[in-house]
Amino acid sequence: MPSTIGTSTSGTATGVASQRKGCYDKGRHWVCFSDGSYGAIYQSPDGISWSKPTDVDPPSADVGRKLSHFFDGSRLHQASNREFTNDILRYRRILLNANGTISVTPQLEAIRTCEDEDGGQYLIWLLRKFLMVSPDVYSCYYFGGAPDYTTEINIGIAPVGCKTVFTPYVTEKADDFGYPTIGASTTDQTGDCKYGSRFVATRTTPITKIRVYIRGTFGNINVRAGIYSDSAGTPSALLGQSNEVVVTTTAGWYEFTFATPISVTKDRYYWLCIITSSAVRIYYDAGDTNQYASNADTYADGFSDPFGTPIYDARKISIYAFSDTLPTTIQMKGWAYSGVWTTQLRKLWILDGRFKAIIYVRNPDAIVHAGNLYARLWISPNSDLSGATPLTSWAYTPVSFNGTANQIIVATINLDVENPVGTAFAVAGQYLYLELLWDVTTAATNARVQVETGAYSTLNMPENGIYFPNITVDSQGYPWIGFGRTGGTLTGSYKNVYPYVAKGNANDGTWTFRLCTIRKLSTTPQYGIAPVAIAWRVCPVPLTAGKIRVVFVGSGVQSQLWDGSNWTTQTPPSISFQSRDSFSVISDGDDTILGILEATTYNIKIIKHTYGVGWDADYTILQASTTSTSFPVLVLEITGKFKVFWATGATTVSGTIYYRTVIGWVIGDQITWITEPNDPGYLTANNLLTGFFQAYSNYIGIMYMCKTSSPYNVRYGFLGAPPQMIGEGLTLVVG
Repeated sequence: MPSTIGTSTSGTATGVASQRKGCYDKGRHWVCFSDGSYGAIYQSPDGISWSKPTDVDPPSADVGRKLSHFFDGSRLHQASNREFTNDILRYRRILLNANGTISVTPQLEAIRTCEDEDGGQYLIWLLRKFLMVSPDVYSCYYFGGAPDYTTEINIGIAPVGCKTVFTPYVTEKADDFGYPTIGASTTDQTGDCKYGSRFVATRTTPITKIRVYIRGTFGNINVRAGIYSDSAGTPSALLGQSNEVVVTTTAGWYEFTFATPISVTKDRYYWLCIITSSAVRIYYDAGDTNQYASNADTYADGFSDPFGTPIYDARKISIYAFSDTLPTTIQMKGWAYSGVWTTQLRKLWILDGRFKAIIYVRNPDAIVHAGNLYARLWISPNSDLSGATPLTSWAYTPVSFNGTANQIIVATINLDVENPVGTAFAVAGQYLYLELLWDVTTAATNARVQVETGAYSTLNMPENGIYFPNITVDSQGYPWIGFGRTGGTLTGSYKNVYPYVAKGNANDGTWTFRLCTIRKLSTTPQYGIAPVAIAWRVCPVPLTAGKIRVVFVGSGVQSQLWDGSNWTTQTPPSISFQSRDSFSVISDGDDTILGILEATTYNIKIIKHTYGVGWDADYTILQASTTSTSFPVLVLEITGKFKVFWATGATTVSGTIYYRTVIGWVIGDQITWITEPNDPGYLTANNLLTGFFQAYSNYIGIMYMCKTSSPYNVRYGFLGAPPQMIGEGLTLVVG
């Protein structure tokens, strides 16, 4: 019979199906839920009578979605968060004792959205005195307590006297990648063919131009440039092609322009190519194996898509791509940079996302004028800026002065660090510098712009929240936590959310953030006004021998496998799912079973990934035509056998919990298990079921909620599965 565990002031105390909040250990049932303020642990020797053991350090959790638990057979592991700006994801391990008490480790900071050198939970760096690019170069110094507007961007003064690492933009071409060197070797190649080399993009940026060092072999020729994506070292899809350029018999750097900029992503490979109408002389140096590819292609109809079968060679041709995104009016208009710290950052973690530069600018004169304030971040291993490279692309905000002397305007500029799959951005022993440019839009004689660098101008990481933690433990005892994370403001109140999974650095109940492994699972953000609603749901499940399957739902249903050495993407067939929370996933040895509620039909469907083979070709209907909130809960019973639970009729006299048993992919009959028909005992909602990950000591427990107003009842039902018979069993002969 079901029982009431306790009450909660939260209407979603149990969280979501994938987060698991119970187990059976040492002769007792154990469950966890939000009491409306904290995560509460309860225990029962019989599944009916409940008590709450003393918890010396309960996690803050006003709703159930901020808690996740996993029992590894000996200890309960817990992940929690608060959904605060610049959030922290916490981890602890709990020993469940035979006498009904618990022994807990301290809550450890498993993941910080960002961390400064002093272990701070968020970043607020005051800008130092600017180093001016003018005949005078000032030194950096530590900020004081009063605003300092003595630093000026000198409008109209040529940027001379700067350190060579920051050359004036008039000669600089930002964001380039490729091989901007004239090769020592040449080769004459036929027309109606395309040629290119493979390079890695240095930053996420829109590419607007390509330059290539070539000449016509026998006369003038027509040439276009193009960019192809890379697939495991092979040129693949055409991303774009340029205008046509006439190339003469004079060798030189010929420039090609893309009418629509081509977006490239940092650390990904691309093929920079040309296609020619007649014979061309290409300049190159020795490159990596198969770095060069060619393919016959008629010039008149442009680049083929896809590339076609390549002929390879070990060459890097003299070609490079770049972004020329700043307006030409910005040249010679005023230029400055600052050191953010005058000491090295020992360690700075940013899962990726956005820096926000908040810069106080002042007009010291009674002159009306305006401009665009540009900024970008640089990173260098040296305090003198030598070896610096741009960390972000240029970004700007417009600034207009109305002619009031000493008018102050707060300029906010978002600077994005976009990381590809598999990385977290870390600064170790590095310096960060902010570069500023003033682009005149409304000119005025003798106008000046002053920048505050003493107390108010800041650089920080905004709007970093963590959502929906899901914890599991691999077969070697290491905890893994999946979560969604916001990456700053897009426009207005909109946020973007990316999926991540993190592996703890130890299997002894400790977790050191700076030593753990963090993986970004997708570069596709989910974005909207409410991060809770749009956050990815990331659910890792354990396989054998330290392997982990991660199922994450947001932009479709996706899956990645950690085989102990490498990550591979193994995505199930497409399905229109009802909600990001409408799924549950379990593992059976190395196989994975996913249950999900389909949109529109409200069919509960299941699908299996057989290790080494792949996902089933399609989903199997387990239960047709449920409700829009009948989110399934899967529980493994034994190898080859699992149960699927769901509910219907919430808030009415028809509130019922059902289950079906699946054995060897044969679906059993629907069982009507628990009914809650009495007001105020109506089911609170159909989608508030959660349960054990698997049967423990032959017990399967399901937690759900009743009542339609606070205080809500948190309820529990269990199945005491009998011992399983193997083979033909035992024959007893009597008499």
